[in-house]
Amino acid sequence: MNPPVFHPLFLNRAPRELRSWLSESGSLTQRLVAMSQGRFEVVPLREQWRGLSGQEARVLGLRPGLAVLQREVELRCKGVACVYANSLLPLPVLQGRRALVHLGNRSLGSVLFADPTLVRESMKVLPPSQALPYWGRCNGYRVGGQPLLVSEYFLPGLLGELLGH
Repeated sequence: MNPPVFHPLFLNRAPRELRSWLSESGSLTQRLVAMSQGRFEVVPLREQWRGLSGQEARVLGLRPGLAVLQREVELRCKGVACVYANSLLPLPVLQGRRALVHLGNRSLGSVLFADPTLVRESMKVLPPSQALPYWGRCNGYRVGGQPLLVSEYFLPGLLGELLGH
């Protein structure tokens, strides 16, 4: 298996405490569970069906307008919001994978990293922007050969946890 394409363009500009989180190659969920000493929770914010935008379709290598399940959640450690995650799950990746459609308050990572067909194809560091003023990363995966995107933004609560505030 080829390693994922990693785009570290902005990594050295990120706060030192976040760099290993931005470049984490394993399960972010497992790392958060360990940090929170088991007091980890997923808080669903929004889940909706919609069509892929042109830009999203290009990134995924799919056609614009294809049905996608968009899932937005907050990942909390010890009751503190640490990560905002936005996932795009196109219809082809969901077919035959009921666990991905009915996640509820389970993390997407707990299902993805248990799937032996999971391949991370790319990881890109995202600097803060006007739309989302937090450091983040965008991961391109394939499950069963089908693409999906997961963007994770590291909220101020994570830095507070890391620095013991």
